[in-house]
Amino acid sequence: MPVLQRGSARLAYEIAGSPNAPAVVYIPGLGNHSTDSLSSYLTQALEPVCRLLIPDSRGAGRTQVPPGSATSPDEMADDLAAILDAEGIEQAHIFGYSLGTGIALAFALRHPGRVSSLALAAGFAHIPLPSRTSFILEAMRDLRASGGPRELINRFNALYLISEPLFEHDGLITKWVNGEPGPHTQTEEGFTLQTEAFRSFDVRGRLHEIAQPVFVLSSPDDLLVPPHFQEELARGLSNARLKSYPGGHGFVALPFNFPTVMDDLHAFWGL
Repeated sequence: MPVLQRGSARLAYEIAGSPNAPAVVYIPGLGNHSTDSLSSYLTQALEPVCRLLIPDSRGAGRTQVPPGSATSPDEMADDLAAILDAEGIEQAHIFGYSLGTGIALAFALRHPGRVSSLALAAGFAHIPLPSRTSFILEAMRDLRASGGPRELINRFNALYLISEPLFEHDGLITKWVNGEPGPHTQTEEGFTLQTEAFRSFDVRGRLHEIAQPVFVLSSPDDLLVPPHFQEELARGLSNARLKSYPGGHGFVALPFNFPTVMDDLHAFWGL
């Protein structure tokens, strides 16, 4: 696990693949990190064809910040720039998922010369307050803070992370509900740090500044970041295309979607 000290933060990340291959950066979503299930799937799929870098954003994974810290999408974008500098990567394809799309957009606006392309899955340029998205996040925060049973929290998460047809697959749901937390499960402080960082995030008026090709990935079944957010992205970006997938907010990691998503990303990146 490489680490980089930047100010008071100790930034953790993973890097795999040949240094001579095209560089791809995957920025995980809220609470996700470089060794979670989706990151592991992506590493297996992409390591043979690219140099893949996955950062643990502030508030998640093994990245460490002082207690009581605050952050912003701009600061997390600059963290990524510093990691790329440390690894000698001048330019990369940037792939953000969920909250990671906000960091990807901030990175593209602050460091445009370092972006070959953007892929934005379940993304947003702004989250209105109030909205169903903010309501779900607040409910999730309160449920965690109340000390609710792990199985209840897993059930609640399933309601907004996967689509209705998947609830007919009893084995999948049972595995989801009974899933044990990983060794780097996000803390309550990390959850607050990341969600508060995006409370005032709004780049709708600057999307036209991003000239690179953008692939917007969406799901019509997404309750957490619904498809009208991705449609707004596609309209505001000057060089974007939009594609929908079934499955809900977690559509990228679902077994029946993952191969198609990978094929589409390989084609978009020309790998």
